Amino acid sequence: MDKMCNLGQAWFEEGKEEGKEEGIVTTLLRAIVSIVKHYGVTTEQAMANLGIPENEYDKYNKLLEKEGLALT
Repeated sequence: MDKMCNLGQAWFEEGKEEGKEEGIVTTLLRAIVSIVKHYGVTTEQAMANLGIPENEYDKYNKLLEKEGLALT
């Protein structure tokens, strides 16, 4: 699971460098989708491995759905 954390951290830093919250959210959504597809885990497991707090899971699930990326 360390590789997933490193991947998420890299994407988080990429978004952070853009200096925009939107960039961070976009990279987190991309990371969630990638982890789910490549590792066969649930969206909740992917978010946990990315260090997203549980109280934000609903927010990201709604964003995934809104962007047409819902995985569940």
